[in-house]
Amino acid sequence: NVYRVTNRAKTSENREMIQIVQADGNNSELGWVPETALSLHNGSYVTKTGYVAVTTKNLSVQPDVFTAAKNQNFNGKTLQYREIYTVNKKEYYALYNNQNQFLGFVAKGSGLDLNTSPGGKYYAKSSYGTFMQKGKIRWNNFYFNSVRGNTTSYYGKTVKIKGYYQHFNGKTYY
Repeated sequence: NVYRVTNRAKTSENREMIQIVQADGNNSELGWVPETALSLHNGSYVTKTGYVAVTTKNLSVQPDVFTAAKNQNFNGKTLQYREIYTVNKKEYYALYNNQNQFLGFVAKGSGLDLNTSPGGKYYAKSSYGTFMQKGKIRWNNFYFNSVRGNTTSYYGKTVKIKGYYQHFNGKTYY
């Protein structure tokens, strides 16, 4: 397992003690242990939130940054990262799905496209679609805080689709 050091102290007997949390996405505090009880690795941890689009069918996902990866298929999905770990000069993203479940760690560049928006990556697609519902909101962005209009005036009309986004919420937007 991987643990993150959050504090250090010396006992009255001059023993180095470290406070640790489990680096599993929950950051569960495990308490204080003697420094000699663990093998320490040089690395860093940054809390940073962003989104990634998965661009491979065989994404190498690790339960922690030192355990062997297992291939999982999240191809075409947009996932959220909340932490970035750097260990041995390699960056790992702690990934979560839209159900707030920790999925594991993935090395930077391993089939991930970084995104700044929960909308995810744009995928080109050439097809046509017909508006089949009235009154549905049309949004200006993927934060859903700016309304563009609604679908009422487009009802029954066929439009050319140039591409789509696979949003973090699991829905597809054209």
